[in-house]
Amino acid sequence: MSDKSRYLIKAKEAISQVYYDEYSGLLALPFPEIKFLTSSEENYVSGQYFITIGDSWRIHLNFGKLPHSYKEFKEEVKVLTRHEIEHYQTCPYNVLTHFRMIQAILNVNSQKNKPVDDNTIRLLAPYIANQIADIVIDTKLFQKNPWETLKSGLKREASMLFKM
Repeated sequence: MSDKSRYLIKAKEAISQVYYDEYSGLLALPFPEIKFLTSSEENYVSGQYFITIGDSWRIHLNFGKLPHSYKEFKEEVKVLTRHEIEHYQTCPYNVLTHFRMIQAILNVNSQKNKPVDDNTIRLLAPYIANQIADIVIDTKLFQKNPWETLKSGLKREASMLFKM
């Protein structure tokens, strides 16, 4: 069995544990799509985690550089899975709320003495809305799982610093 196969098994175990032990009965989400990035891909160091909205929400967990410890990997998978589930469950909850968040950002910008130009703020608003949602979600998750959430956040920030 290859190393990637072992990591895939560990990822599925961790996701299942979060789905069924922590969010049982609350979700209509399909099981996340799991992918392993290659070292030549842009987000290899940090990984790439997001939700797509089509017929239903779908969590995508694209793992980059893997830790040497399966235990550490499973902990990180749990944190990431919780975070993406909370986008579905807490913030922005649905597309309408996401668009309302964007509109609020645009409205606040237009009321400033020196607003950011329209084209720039329209491009940035979805990213700003996502950052706001991330703060809401990580605050909620920190209250439930302080050590795991803090450890994961520090690790993510460190990987972004070293990526520069």
